[in-house]
Amino acid sequence: MEQSSFSMTKQPNEQWRPGDPTCDPYKTSSTISIDPSDPKSSDPRILYQLLIGLVAPRPIAFVSTISADGTKNLAPFSFFNMFGSAPPTFVVGFASGRGTSKDSCQNILDTKECTINIISDWFVEAANWCSITAPPGYSEWPSSGLNETPSRGVRPPCVSESAASFECKYVSHHDVISSIYGVVTATLIILEGTQIHIKESIMTNDKKSIDFGKLRPVSRLAGTTYGITTEGFSLPRINFDDANVQEALRLLPE
Repeated sequence: MEQSSFSMTKQPNEQWRPGDPTCDPYKTSSTISIDPSDPKSSDPRILYQLLIGLVAPRPIAFVSTISADGTKNLAPFSFFNMFGSAPPTFVVGFASGRGTSKDSCQNILDTKECTINIISDWFVEAANWCSITAPPGYSEWPSSGLNETPSRGVRPPCVSESAASFECKYVSHHDVISSIYGVVTATLIILEGTQIHIKESIMTNDKKSIDFGKLRPVSRLAGTTYGITTEGFSLPRINFDDANVQEALRLLPE
């Protein structure tokens, strides 16, 4: 079995206590403010670059769909996250430009199903290839070199190279309408995970959690920059009723 390449480091400021001032390296920096609804104060292209740089890193949903006419589609989307575990609930955001719809988004709206596959570094180039600006109805599968694994409960296949995949059913969606352009610029789709497939090799020995050093998940940063999660630190959850917490609160100045 492959050895884990994930390392644990110390938390950034392990001496911090409740009430302590924090170290702000940009305390004296000036601040700019942007009103995204005012086209005179914000260029949409620059605003997009700023936002994807600030809301980072972002996990990537590698979405497999099949259109109503049977065409298979595969594409990565970094406006994605999990919002619940009982049942597994995911949201994928599809940016629409100015009124145009992504194939993946339209396929889910039409067929009410998809698979979400987690991208790891061993096939990130192939996954990136699937973001190609192809014409509608083009299938990325043949040219990606990736392989299909049949799903159990939905028509779209899973990506064989992915260490973890989720079969998903449509729950609902919300169209985001630009106050500037008056058209749909994004669609958020809520999905329920109905089957979860995990390769045992990326799990810890007790099969109760994931070894990040083996999963090596890829995240989106900004522009063409991506990251791989190979390092982390531990922070305890704070229990308000814990005696040490109560003592720390008691010592805070009035």
